[in-house]
Amino acid sequence: LVDQEKCRAWRMCVSACPYKKVYFNWSTGKSEKCILCYPRLETGQAPACFHSCVGRIRYLGVLLYDADRIEEVAKAPEADLVQLQRDLILDPHDPRVVADAKACGIPDGVIDAAQKSPVYLYVKEWEMALPLHPQFRTLPMLFYVPPLLPVLSSMQEGGAQQVAGDLFSSLENARLPVRYLASMLAAGNDAPVIAAYKKMMAVRLYKRAE
Repeated sequence: LVDQEKCRAWRMCVSACPYKKVYFNWSTGKSEKCILCYPRLETGQAPACFHSCVGRIRYLGVLLYDADRIEEVAKAPEADLVQLQRDLILDPHDPRVVADAKACGIPDGVIDAAQKSPVYLYVKEWEMALPLHPQFRTLPMLFYVPPLLPVLSSMQEGGAQQVAGDLFSSLENARLPVRYLASMLAAGNDAPVIAAYKKMMAVRLYKRAE
């Protein structure tokens, strides 16, 4: 959060934010950022962007994690950061995890929400969602599913023509390079990005075949 009472409009937080999420409001003279609509969450409502998203592509869910391992994971080599952050997240269906969570004072409702969490499926079980800039070592609990790559086309005399024979072309010829996405979502490690794409492309092609 950005404390509006203490903000003095120096805008140092804008330049310092590693995720470029802080912006300066010229009308109020204050820096602002997304607060995940916590006043709405406290009354049982979805954040405004989730509620208004036309594609319904945003998910909010509870993740249980081993806080004792945070420092260890943050110090790991860059090539291991994505997998280790996944390992940090605990299985909410594991009886031992449930027992430990209750012993730590986590309410039954939160545990139930973690067991129903779509975020857990995307991040931990399906391994399709990746953290933003894990090399910053802040271990953000905000994950992104890489965007399906645009169809590769080229301009010819008759207009734009599709180059690839299938729907997605190939990862090697994609308009969004895997290396670029890996620098954003996997600390430069191509393997987690390629694995996520292969799963998404396989599911989409299978459903189109149906």
